[in-house]
Amino acid sequence: MFLVRSEVLIRLILICVLAGGAFSAGGCGVRDARTGELLPQGDQRFAYATVKRQAERLRVGMTRTEVTILLGSPAYRDGDDWIYRDDRDGLIVPAEAMRVKFSQRRYVSHHFEPIVLGERVPLPQ
Repeated sequence: MFLVRSEVLIRLILICVLAGGAFSAGGCGVRDARTGELLPQGDQRFAYATVKRQAERLRVGMTRTEVTILLGSPAYRDGDDWIYRDDRDGLIVPAEAMRVKFSQRRYVSHHFEPIVLGERVPLPQ
């Protein structure tokens, strides 16, 4: 009887390990049921790879409307900052977020922040 329970326990552990491996390989984000592609998080309009590529075209002094046209809407807003998040949530594989800073409704700068265990890691000021 002990042997049977041990085999069942080992099988359950093996199933959990294999399921965990499949989960981590999947990118940890929400996927479109039709296409299987990772979906942007929050209110973010475009995939993070697109946002990051377009960020190279940002110029100091751009209006919020111009930034929205270029990058789309952010995942969320933090005061005068807009946050664009990686499509992955950073639970298994570290990810990143891009913070776009505005002053007086004009673009000032942007930088990247790591996401680890689903939370943005604050950068030193």
